[in-house]
Amino acid sequence: MKFGPVIFVVVFGGYIGMEMYAAKRNAYRMKPDHIHEQFVVSSTAVARCGAEQDAPHEKFKRNFTYARGRAVEMLTSDNPELDAAAIEAKLEARVTAAIASVDAAIAEQGCEHIELWKLKRRYSNLAEMNLPVPRQ
Repeated sequence: MKFGPVIFVVVFGGYIGMEMYAAKRNAYRMKPDHIHEQFVVSSTAVARCGAEQDAPHEKFKRNFTYARGRAVEMLTSDNPELDAAAIEAKLEARVTAAIASVDAAIAEQGCEHIELWKLKRRYSNLAEMNLPVPRQ
């Protein structure tokens, strides 16, 4: 019996299993509410610690508006029993928690810490995304 095909199947199956595990574990990163939270965290870091020199603020605001709209759509589809005011309250609670986490990090580590630098850099990266024009 040749062991080459058996080894190939075992290795290939293990690789596919690891890819499926990684995709499932990181799926939250593609959800609109998580993306909206990233916008909130990075804009808070820039507001508290100073902006990147080359950050295009108008593009960031446009992308942020689009991400907020997608987060509202996701919350509405996940919670059809809630009205618009309840959805806004739920989103605002998430925003408040995200802002509090950034403020805590600034108080603990200061604006010069590497994690805050990453958030300020993320601001520039989010501004450069080519998201569609926000829905009216």
